[in-house]
Amino acid sequence: MTVLYCCHMAKQTYTRVIDDLTNEVLEEGQGETLTFGFQGKSYSIDLGQKNADEFRKLMQKYTSVATQEVSRLPRAASSSAKSDKQELKKIREWAASQGIEVNARGRIAKSVEDAYHESVG
Repeated sequence: MTVLYCCHMAKQTYTRVIDDLTNEVLEEGQGETLTFGFQGKSYSIDLGQKNADEFRKLMQKYTSVATQEVSRLPRAASSSAKSDKQELKKIREWAASQGIEVNARGRIAKSVEDAYHESVG
């Protein structure tokens, strides 16, 4: 008589962050994702600390003399309260990913909503 044993396998998923300029694999906490806008489009880039610092220094040259614009795009009327809740959830998740503190419930500041809509287009 042959007895077969089967084992259960675990699955682990790893995320590697790679510096978009150097293609260097970044260790956890070593780099960051930066977001920025240019000519009406939003971008994000993963950079190591050195490249992130260089990017900020370069952008500072321009942002120090630029005027910050606030998006005035009209929002589409929502079809239901459910879609409003879904939209608010997305805004809260986006804000958290950007390091912006918002309450889990209640009103979201217009500036946060505007920034969200500008970033997602």
